[in-house]
Amino acid sequence: MIQANDNILSQDISNERPTDRKSPNGRPSTYYERTTTVRFVMPSTGRAHCTKLNRVIPTKAEVRSGALLCKHFLDGRCNSGPNCRFIHVPPSFLWKYLIPVTNREFYERGFSLRCFSPDMTCYYDIPSEYIYATNGSCKYIDLYNLNGDNFKEKFKICKNLQQNYRCDLGAQCEDIHCCTHDLSSFQQIHTHVANERAMSLYEKLPGDITVRVYTAHTDNQVVEDFNGSDVLRTAGATQYEEAYREQRGIPNLKMQHCVHFQNNKMCRLGDGCRFIHVVSVALKGNASPVSFAHNSSNYTSLPGSVVPEPLPTSSQVSPAMVQLSPSIKRLSPVRRNDPYSLLV
Repeated sequence: MIQANDNILSQDISNERPTDRKSPNGRPSTYYERTTTVRFVMPSTGRAHCTKLNRVIPTKAEVRSGALLCKHFLDGRCNSGPNCRFIHVPPSFLWKYLIPVTNREFYERGFSLRCFSPDMTCYYDIPSEYIYATNGSCKYIDLYNLNGDNFKEKFKICKNLQQNYRCDLGAQCEDIHCCTHDLSSFQQIHTHVANERAMSLYEKLPGDITVRVYTAHTDNQVVEDFNGSDVLRTAGATQYEEAYREQRGIPNLKMQHCVHFQNNKMCRLGDGCRFIHVVSVALKGNASPVSFAHNSSNYTSLPGSVVPEPLPTSSQVSPAMVQLSPSIKRLSPVRRNDPYSLLV
């Protein structure tokens, strides 16, 4: 069994305090605070949780790795305020530190890994006990421990393993290896991909409404009106349509373009995005469109949150002996030439 080093709370914040680095005007560097990850202890469980340094609210507690989070603040009722002897961080900015453990080739249960299908049309949430340890999964864990779910790198399920039931790269593969071929039972979101073939399949708003959209994150905002038939249905677009019908015209809503769909040519939230996905704007952008392989099964209704029967994780069971749910077909185990140490 390979287990990550449990000495995760003894290290300091890169041996450096936020006041050690100054910006040209003499103030602490906000870049340093935004990019520095610090680990605190959750009082209810004793487990390490991570956050960025700029999310810590000043109190009398020393900001260092291993400091204890304030239980009362997490419950929304700390009366000590800035005089508290514990760390204050809003719960929404905390994420659990992952300590990956492998049983032969699989991770043991304890966390989930989020990744795209090979054609980028689906975004899956896969329990760790269904994942082989590869270069790709180890990199994902490293990035998650540093940034939570907020990092730019995109991880995909290995196309070779899914289509051919085998990947010759084995543990050295940079993609994600899942031990099941049928992924339909995992939680998933259908993405929006900005190319003509994909967008012809997505639902759009009715053509009898006008959608007013503001540019995002600019000093001089530009307002543009689009016909509803040029706008994909998202959570934000649906909210706008309901307000449009209720007010019988352009509502008092300041809707913005989705920067991921507009600039990166893909939004992983798909129809769940709260921003606006405009077809014509995305197609005329400069970024390279995401490749798309049509598969009609990708556009069925979303399944529920039912997750396949978990795999056994006893140290006495090898991956080749694992019995999966009858509805799940196990893929060939990856080839492992050398022991692979997990980096934390």
